Formats: sequence, structure tokens, C-alpha cells
Amino acid sequence: MDEMIKTRQASLEDLDRIMEIEETSFRSPWPRRNMELELKNRVLAHYHVLSLYDLVIAYAGGYILDDQVHISNVAVDIDYRNNGYGRRLMEAFLEACHKKGVQEATLEVREDNLPALALYESLGFVQKGLRKNYYQDLKKDALILWKTWEEERDDHPSL
Repeated sequence: MDEMIKTRQASLEDLDRIMEIEETSFRSPWPRRNMELELKNRVLAHYHVLSLYDLVIAYAGGYILDDQVHISNVAVDIDYRNNGYGRRLMEAFLEACHKKGVQEATLEVREDNLPALALYESLGFVQKGLRKNYYQDLKKDALILWKTWEEERDDHPSL
């Protein structure tokens, strides 16, 4: 089964599928034109997709600035949720960011999105703040989560 699950950098060819997932996942989805600009902006924006049998079923994206990534979008197709695909995608996405020199990752998550909170916490994110009424359409607060990679240390001094 693992050979049928792949993660890779997103491209413009993925836009239609990303928008399908976006529009069914969020009450206030990003406009298509904005997402298209994100996929074209290879300098700051960094997007990954996860595919199952060549069908894109999840995506994640964010902005890399110096040694930090601000994760702006994460969504899994509604038909594929609760199967570990979000975890697989986020692990690959975070690893790719870390390889680009990222030492910290941050994101906002709706306070009552318990599955997402559980996933992020299991990936090493911790709450560092709160944004009141961040999700205005839902009248919900956002928790600000951060993940920091520990520097690789040699705990065994040379003899």
C-alpha cells in the first residue's frame, strides 16, 4: 500500500484538485486565483500534496521566511480523513521544510478542531498563544501552535 501513497511538491496541475478539497473543507475557502498565485510563488510559498493511486487527496502549504515556516493551509479530502493521510502529509511537509533550513514551524488551528489539535501535538507542536475571534465566520478563536527542531548535538565528547 505504501508504494501507492506519495508526497511531492505541488504544481499548477494540482490546482483543480486542491480547490475541490479546499472548497469542501472550509466554510470560507481561498479564492482559486489566490491559490494559483500561491502555487506559482516558489520563492516564499511551499506546497506539498499527498496522492493515493495518483489522486491528490490532501495538501499542505506555507511560507518559508528565513528559518521559519508559517503553515497556512492543511486539508485532507473529506472521503479520506481519519486514515493517517494527514499525518503522512505533515511529516513529509515538515521534513521538506526542515531540509530547507527551517528550525521552527507555526500555524493557527481552530480551538475546537480536536482531530487537528491531536495531530499537531503528536508532531511536536505546542500552544504558544491565542488569536481571539480569528475565525470570524464561526466566531471561534485560533490557538497559535509552534514546533521547534532541536539542533543536532553530539552528546559524546571526542576523546
